[in-house]
Amino acid sequence: MFQPPAAIPSTTPTIQPPPAPAAALPVIAPAAPTLQGPALTQPVLHLNVAYDPARSVATEAAAALLTALPLFADLPAERVRSLARESVIVPLRVGHDLPLSPQGEAAPLWVIVEGQVHLTVAGIPVGGTLGPGDFVGELSAYYESACLFRAEVTAEGRALCVAPTVLQSLAGQYEGLRTALEESAWERAFEALGHASALLAAIEPAMRAGLYARFEPVQFAAGDSLLTEGEPAAWVWLIAAGSVERYGGALGAKVQRAGAGSAVGVASAWEANPSGVSVRARRTTLAARVSAAAFREMVAEAPGLKGARSRADVW
Repeated sequence: MFQPPAAIPSTTPTIQPPPAPAAALPVIAPAAPTLQGPALTQPVLHLNVAYDPARSVATEAAAALLTALPLFADLPAERVRSLARESVIVPLRVGHDLPLSPQGEAAPLWVIVEGQVHLTVAGIPVGGTLGPGDFVGELSAYYESACLFRAEVTAEGRALCVAPTVLQSLAGQYEGLRTALEESAWERAFEALGHASALLAAIEPAMRAGLYARFEPVQFAAGDSLLTEGEPAAWVWLIAAGSVERYGGALGAKVQRAGAGSAVGVASAWEANPSGVSVRARRTTLAARVSAAAFREMVAEAPGLKGARSRADVW
């Protein structure tokens, strides 16, 4: 399993279930997002909705719940009340998926209050089962990244829905919350990538695990270079979270983007030729890398890799 860098400890905080609320939460307006089945959908947004006075009562009840959740333990009481006003409690229904972003759009963070959620990639469990106090959606809410896994409700309950802009603001102010998000994103993104990489998709699972173990995890800031036009690729990259853009060369004025699951540097590293394009990170991006020389050794060991060259998400 990949280990986080020194700046990001690998130990995920222990999360204890919050105490049950003294009274049932009132329904919070505006209308809660609709949780769908296998197809992941975004929450429905209702614009120009009049304020409902019942929200004031609901806010106090929600604030009591938030105070007990480990993710928000560092927040001052007034900021917790503000967060309660800006968030929505929604029901969790068995068999429905939480709407994570499959394409890389910003989407909410979901904090489990009651119930259970199971994370999987192509039916393979990743990250275990989430319960009260756990959260999911940090990849799309904090990194604005596509998610490679599903989050299926396996026990009915309730979850707090936090808007991406609210979460990003909190992460900028409170180090404990930011660290918890980054630790979780790092662990889940790299674990899911091992099962969902476009480059390794055609490889038999046992061999795929061995090949993936040769990659090392890294983090890019927005604007960092992965590939430079006219220079041979030094590395082959698998994008775990975030997104990159390709430009220059035969693309002319066009700019292409790729996100989680995509591979970068394959075409250049394959034949040790200069790259015909450049690639840079669009925002904070997590990626796994292997040297171009090691990649060519992998190709010799696993001929199935050759089929990946024709995929649009393998550059």
